[in-house]
Amino acid sequence: MKRCGLILWTCLLAVTVNSVWSEDPLSLGVRGGAVSFSVQMDLRGMDIEFLLWRFNSSYSVLRFSNESKNPLKTYPDYEGRVGLDPQTYTLTLHGLHLNDSGVYSARIIDHKGNDKDVAKHILHVHEAVPELLFSMSLLYFNSSEGFCNVSVVCEAGSSMVSATCDLENCVQVDTSLTLQHLQMGVSLGRDTHTHTHTIYCNASNLVSHRSQWGHMETVCMEEVDPILDPISGLLLVVLDTAAPLFLILLLLLLFCLIKRRRHTGYYDRFTTKAHLKRSFASIELLNIYEFEEFHWSPFPEEVLKGNPADADRKLPLLPQTTEPYSVDQL
Repeated sequence: MKRCGLILWTCLLAVTVNSVWSEDPLSLGVRGGAVSFSVQMDLRGMDIEFLLWRFNSSYSVLRFSNESKNPLKTYPDYEGRVGLDPQTYTLTLHGLHLNDSGVYSARIIDHKGNDKDVAKHILHVHEAVPELLFSMSLLYFNSSEGFCNVSVVCEAGSSMVSATCDLENCVQVDTSLTLQHLQMGVSLGRDTHTHTHTIYCNASNLVSHRSQWGHMETVCMEEVDPILDPISGLLLVVLDTAAPLFLILLLLLLFCLIKRRRHTGYYDRFTTKAHLKRSFASIELLNIYEFEEFHWSPFPEEVLKGNPADADRKLPLLPQTTEPYSVDQL
């Protein structure tokens, strides 16, 4: 019994809450846009000393007074963003932020101090649908068979949808939706009069809608502009004529660079080799001249007096020659 009573009480409470919330009008706002809230009863002929608009029953937005030189007073968080129609008491809120979502209510106070609620609105602020980036690319085309297959990608900020389309329909391949309440889709439209096929990309949320489109014929059968055709032909002729000449010049440049590199390397090696041969030749000639000077000296004992054993050593005589030693003989 207790469980049944609890369930019945919960259902009754849910119905009551839904009925209360259903009586309050829901307003949708786009970030950066504006929204207006009107009073929900006729205030003509009523004793009104003050009218106060509030946000979430805790923050004052604007106060209107019938007996003041400055009838409107805007509170700091809403300065420069709100306005009031003094005839209908309609509140207008500009430059909406996402945190402006909430409940806006109005209350009047008469000269006797009595107050009465005269308006209550629920506001939901959402981001607008971003600009769409729409692209089509050819996958396959066969004119004889009358078949064309196109890849389509549509992006809205960080959200995207991709599809493949032929001349009959479009099939979505991938969908990634990162924005709240965003819906995206790709569809194909056919015009029976012009026999054209148009691909549409639609994106919408609770507060805005965007669309992009493109003709399949522009991708499947691209035609060259007749005005640009002679220019492109002339450009192709120039390129065909200049290509062999450019190739010849490039080969000549590479040949010169390689030849110069080889010549420089050979010259360096030759110079180094000749220098070493001359150095070794001078050393050998110096040793030979010293040997001949010792052999033909009139006093060889003076040269060998440091070591008496060397005085008895007979040195072989070398025949004298007038021909100089060549470097190649060394």
